[in-house]
Amino acid sequence: METILDAAELLADRSDIQFLICGAGPSKAMLEARAAKMDNVQVHDLQPKERLAELLSTATVHLLPQRKDAADLVLPSKLANMLASGRPVVAGAEPGTGLAREVEGAGLICEPDNGAAMAAAIMKLIDNDALRAEYGIAARKRSAERWLQSSILAAFEERVGQRVIANGR
Repeated sequence: METILDAAELLADRSDIQFLICGAGPSKAMLEARAAKMDNVQVHDLQPKERLAELLSTATVHLLPQRKDAADLVLPSKLANMLASGRPVVAGAEPGTGLAREVEGAGLICEPDNGAAMAAAIMKLIDNDALRAEYGIAARKRSAERWLQSSILAAFEERVGQRVIANGR
């Protein structure tokens, strides 16, 4: 989350860019204290599940920072909902990681833990309506193809079927 605040500091002069951070956790007090000094950042509590779609639709661009040392340990669960919102994602991820592969074509990848790189990616999307729209359409399509329960089950069934055939059964 510090990467988002670093990017927000670098983009403080852009009145057209506001950062909204929602959540809870051990670093929330630190985030709130640092964000209190910035006019372009709002920190809110974790929102109820029923408001998730509304919250995600308020974004022009979603930010998904990930620490360099966490690459490929987990694929953040919030990515599926970000993609489903039809908004592009800026993710801090090394090229070739699972997160980078999921975001490629549906947003931009930037160097993890690098607020300047995240700020540059945000500006690239905010300043290019056509690119932002293209990535948003791709994000929604990717969500439907890879993250819907029916898509996941169909892919699983196909893989299981291939293994059965490969084993001669």
